[in-house]
Amino acid sequence: MVNNVEVHGNVLLVKVERTEIKRKRSFTITNDDGPAGLKYFDIVLNYMRLRPNVCPSKRFFLGYRNGRCIAQPLGKNSIGQMPMRIAKYLKLVNPKNYTGELFLVSTSSIILL
Repeated sequence: MVNNVEVHGNVLLVKVERTEIKRKRSFTITNDDGPAGLKYFDIVLNYMRLRPNVCPSKRFFLGYRNGRCIAQPLGKNSIGQMPMRIAKYLKLVNPKNYTGELFLVSTSSIILL
């Protein structure tokens, strides 16, 4: 949810209220270089700025079409298809083999957002 992400200077605090194990969790996103020199703080902050001013949904992830965010939130099926879409974009062999479980295995911070 939008209110679960707080900006504190150059750190994002992400609070996860609902999890499968019913425990509250939190983590931070900083501007330290990630893999391939990615700055996750900047990426998430830019994504937050793309959010429409008038949006009835408080869900964090929204659809993105024609170069802008739309007010329709992403559902779990859309998020689960992201690894396959990334694999297609990267022209990897057998993109259908890349499933939402890839996020759980590769990095838990992605699925927690």
